[in-house]
Amino acid sequence: MQRKMQKKNWERMGEMMDLRHQLQDIMAADKPDPTAAGRIYDKMANLRKQMFQDRLEARNRMMDKLTAEQREQLREMHRKYGRGTMGGQGMMME
Repeated sequence: MQRKMQKKNWERMGEMMDLRHQLQDIMAADKPDPTAAGRIYDKMANLRKQMFQDRLEARNRMMDKLTAEQREQLREMHRKYGRGTMGGQGMMME
């Protein structure tokens, strides 16, 4: 499960890097085209949304595999140590 998600994420991150380079090229012009920049920005936003949704789906699949006791242990661990890395953007529990 984790490797499948990592592979998908790496592909999307490669797409994101390509889009970022395209946006940088547009922005380097004396008069950047707002419409072209907006199209690239929208594509980047859609990729971010897809990656976010993939993380939530992976979290849900993981939770489905845990027993009630394991879910409670995970909740307790989150209460005690926090909810993931990077400002709480990891696989969060409610």
